[in-house]
Amino acid sequence: MSKKVILFTLVALVLVAALVITNFGRNLPFSLLRTPVYTAEIPETRPERLDQRLLERFEGESMADILAVLAAEKAAAIAEEGPKDAKAPAPDKLYDSLPTGAFPFDNEATPRNREWLTEFVTSMKRDENSKPSPSEIWRFNLALSALQISPDKLPASLKPGEAITPESDTMPVKFSERESGFIPPYTIGNFDATPDIEVLDQGGTRMSKIAETGSVVPLEGHGIVFAGSRLYPADFDNDGDNDLFLIRPEGFPNSLLRNDGTGHFEDVTIGLGLLSFNDTTAAAWIDYDGDGRLDLLEGSSDHPLKLYHQTGGGSFQPIAWDLKLWVHRGVRELKCADLSGDGISDIFVGIDEQPDRLLIPRPASTWDAWRFEDILASHGLAMADHHKADFLDFNHDGAIDLALSGSNPEGGNFFKIAANNGDGTFTDATEELGFNGREAVSALGVIDLDQDGYDDLYLGTPRMELNRTFWNRSGLSFREISIATRGTFLDAPESILAHDLDQNGLCDLLYLTREGKTRWLEPGGSTASTLQIALSRPHRGGKVVTTVRDHDWILESLTYTLENQSTLSLGIGEAEIVEKLAVLSPDGKTTLFEGEKLAPNEPVIISLPEAPARPAIGSTEAKDAE
Repeated sequence: MSKKVILFTLVALVLVAALVITNFGRNLPFSLLRTPVYTAEIPETRPERLDQRLLERFEGESMADILAVLAAEKAAAIAEEGPKDAKAPAPDKLYDSLPTGAFPFDNEATPRNREWLTEFVTSMKRDENSKPSPSEIWRFNLALSALQISPDKLPASLKPGEAITPESDTMPVKFSERESGFIPPYTIGNFDATPDIEVLDQGGTRMSKIAETGSVVPLEGHGIVFAGSRLYPADFDNDGDNDLFLIRPEGFPNSLLRNDGTGHFEDVTIGLGLLSFNDTTAAAWIDYDGDGRLDLLEGSSDHPLKLYHQTGGGSFQPIAWDLKLWVHRGVRELKCADLSGDGISDIFVGIDEQPDRLLIPRPASTWDAWRFEDILASHGLAMADHHKADFLDFNHDGAIDLALSGSNPEGGNFFKIAANNGDGTFTDATEELGFNGREAVSALGVIDLDQDGYDDLYLGTPRMELNRTFWNRSGLSFREISIATRGTFLDAPESILAHDLDQNGLCDLLYLTREGKTRWLEPGGSTASTLQIALSRPHRGGKVVTTVRDHDWILESLTYTLENQSTLSLGIGEAEIVEKLAVLSPDGKTTLFEGEKLAPNEPVIISLPEAPARPAIGSTEAKDAE
């Protein structure tokens, strides 16, 4: 072979290789060489997508086919490599042997393993000179209580430091546990044309309704086949019923499911521009620009934070990079509420291995000039290594307050309630409200136990510690009533939902434990009245203002901020009549409904006007945001 032929052959091979890499590389392993790498610094040009190859691979395919193919590939990979080890809670023989009820255990409580508990108790050394740790003493006395053995004759070294006695003789409310059978992940809402509340569980693949009797009734035909890891209901298309955004981890695509009004869902993800292949960890609905249309936040462990703007045509366009909203990876939590009081939701972003952020939108005349200011550190709130954030309004003044929990840099527990001053600033109210700031909190539930109009708090704690209940004293302070209300379970809630499931005027707690178990708690014993409201459509961010007279015949107004519900029960204490009820727009400037002299304990049905169509911010839509 001549040198000329060899030279031409080499050139041809190089050209072919170049064509393969440039034209077909995204469908071949060569593309791994081109995977973009993101850093904490905002890119100067629009970043490439990590999932571009998968987008091209599945172009033109339906969501059902995409999920079926990926599920089959996942099953084949597991069969070949074996399943990955699940991160299950470390076993604790004592915990697994105790009764499942509240502590102190009552006479009817049955230990799950009496034989092991007896052996554990009798093997404990009764040595006056030994100095067991407080944790060992606590565990020993838990076992004694489960066996109905009095600790009176114990040596001093094994006696608990303080007696467990009820904190209040004036609180009549006690929790009772109900059987649910709900399998996580789950969410609660009204998903059809009936007034009943529905629960979507098993990742959205099963729907049940809560009948007036409180029984759980299975429903068929809602159309969700592929489960999600977390569920986010919202009426994104403003047609009066709850739709659903469902996220999936490990590269499986998320789904936006449109409700037809009867509780049947259609997957509209691809058509509305939301198809992606991320390890999605969290999402949140938000109207970031106040145009009356819900936008969507999406966070993941491996992709940058996404903000999808909903256009006037109903599609979604990614604009996070355009607005310099940049978190390059590691999002673990997203929560939204209007803390600044301008009618536009603000954003809490919990991030692994990076400082968490509390982002306040700063409006501009055009959509692409909007920016987000992080105020967490400037308000002295960035003190924990691992934040969990919850929003509440403990004094119902209409300004949303912020509760943060986690661990501090020294490894101790961290809990803070920051009171919203109503002007975009916060004041640390933790100690003033009766907390020491070192409470161990695994999850926080906000619930009006005694129906006096003020939200009480249910603090989930780490496993083998007592969950705690705090009574709100007219928005001025909190008083612990954990033992009195029988809410002292030992099972480490990871998330807590508060909702009047059976619509009897009492708000229930539904919480998920570390073991994946669901506990349904309902408070009972209150003699206070309620105001039960049914809205014609969800009114996210809207304000409900009730005015009643207190014991001294003085008018008292309380403001409640709506989340995603179309029905709600508001406690009004011993009031015999509601002097005034108003429903306001999210910014509080427009009155949508007003009523006077309403009787308590009777439903008030409110027909809200249709949400007005609003123009986009600025002169054009975000049509260039692709």
